[in-house]
Amino acid sequence: KGYEDASTICASRLVEALCQWTEEGRLPVIVDTSPCAYTLRSCGPDLDRDLRQRYEKLQILDSIEFAINEVVPGL
Repeated sequence: KGYEDASTICASRLVEALCQWTEEGRLPVIVDTSPCAYTLRSCGPDLDRDLRQRYEKLQILDSIEFAINEVVPGL
C-alpha cells in the first residue's frame, strides 16, 4: 500500500528468520496460502546483496505443492 521501506524491512527480517529456522535452506519453507508463497518468492530483489544470496537457497512451497511433491508420492 505504498509503504516500500516498511515492506523491505519486514521482508528482510522474515528472510533472516527463515534462513535461521531452515538451517540456511536445508529444510523447505511450507506456506499455507499461495498468495503468501508468491509474496515470499518475489521479495528477493528488495533484499540487500548478502541476504539475497542466503534467500536464494530457500525452497519456498505452498501447501499444495508440498502435498503433491512430498506427501502424495508416499501414499
